[in-house]
Amino acid sequence: MDGMRTRREDSRDSGEALARNTVLNVVGQALPLLATVVAIPPALRALGADRFALLSLAWVVLGYFGALDLGLAHRSSSPTDSSSSVEHSHTP
Repeated sequence: MDGMRTRREDSRDSGEALARNTVLNVVGQALPLLATVVAIPPALRALGADRFALLSLAWVVLGYFGALDLGLAHRSSSPTDSSSSVEHSHTP
């Protein structure tokens, strides 16, 4: 069985990939959180409470619009995607 992989080897490889991707996903979520924790106090001191409140409100509004996007921006910006384009017949 030279060069042939068993199901156990495939399962182990997919398990390792799942573990690696899980760690990368957690790190990808934690880094922005850490950057926020570090950046908020200086921003609050520099802007003051009133201006920082307006900035926070703007962030919340942008976050809601981003959540309500529902993928429409991606669909509208990829006209060459064959699944989203309408077939047009060309008559000579």
